[in-house]
Amino acid sequence: RHLGSTQGFFVKLKDNTSTNIPFTETMRVGDSNGDNNFFRKSTPSYIRINLTNKDGLFKQAVVGWVNSISDTELDRRFDAKVFNASADNALYTLKVNQALAIQGVSEREEIPLGVHVSETGHYNLNLELENYSGQDLYLLDKEAGAEINLSMSNYSIYAEPGQTRDRFVLVSKPSEVLSTELENKDWQVYTSGKSLHLKKLIETQEVSTFRLYTLTGGEIQTF
Repeated sequence: RHLGSTQGFFVKLKDNTSTNIPFTETMRVGDSNGDNNFFRKSTPSYIRINLTNKDGLFKQAVVGWVNSISDTELDRRFDAKVFNASADNALYTLKVNQALAIQGVSEREEIPLGVHVSETGHYNLNLELENYSGQDLYLLDKEAGAEINLSMSNYSIYAEPGQTRDRFVLVSKPSEVLSTELENKDWQVYTSGKSLHLKKLIETQEVSTFRLYTLTGGEIQTF
């Protein structure tokens, strides 16, 4: 419960009535900076998730695997909220619907990712795995219908400005969330030669919109 020497921290104010935060000499404590306390004895297995683009954008989130940590409530020792999930560009993970820059997880198989971008375009997601010792991690792109082994390759996505919280999920094993079968049985989709056909099986007055994506998440056409 003490901050060691040379360690920084942030303070979140409850309101904007005051920006003065006094620190006094009486807050200093001794006997907490010895060699037995200054350096961490062990570091959990963790990954860094990066969001980049060709213009130099770089945003990062960190996920670490911690034994016995709760996946249903925040843990102030390991979970750190982002300053502003609605900033022009942001990448974060989600836990109990909270946007986190750093998250501790147990053996949970699914970790939702949130993305906020300010411009329409192509972005890249990749993992840094130097400090990770677990099994391969896959990215589910529910919008593009893609499942990518992110431990083996990067993933290019096409995104429009705004907040996206329900499109991407990082999983520790292949999932059956994605399927080639349409949930909407009103339509039949099939190919003939090099043509893609959509056949409406039940006549309705409802207007439908379809978006065609590549396996890397790039939108080809809307019709």
